[in-house]
Amino acid sequence: MNIQNILQLQKDFFKTQITKNIDFRKENLLKLKKIIEENQDFLNREIYKDFGNLL
Repeated sequence: MNIQNILQLQKDFFKTQITKNIDFRKENLLKLKKIIEENQDFLNREIYKDFGNLL
C-alpha cells in the first residue's frame, strides 16, 4: 500500500464522522497513551539519536 492509498483511506474514514464521537476519540487516545508508555524507552533512545546533538 502506498502513501496515496493510505491518505485516501484516512480521508474516507474522516468523512464518516465517526471521529467526532467522544467515546471513539477517548478510546483511541487511551490506546495511543498505552503504546507510548509501552515503548517509552525505545522512543527516548530514538529521539535522543535525532535531537541529542541539539541539547
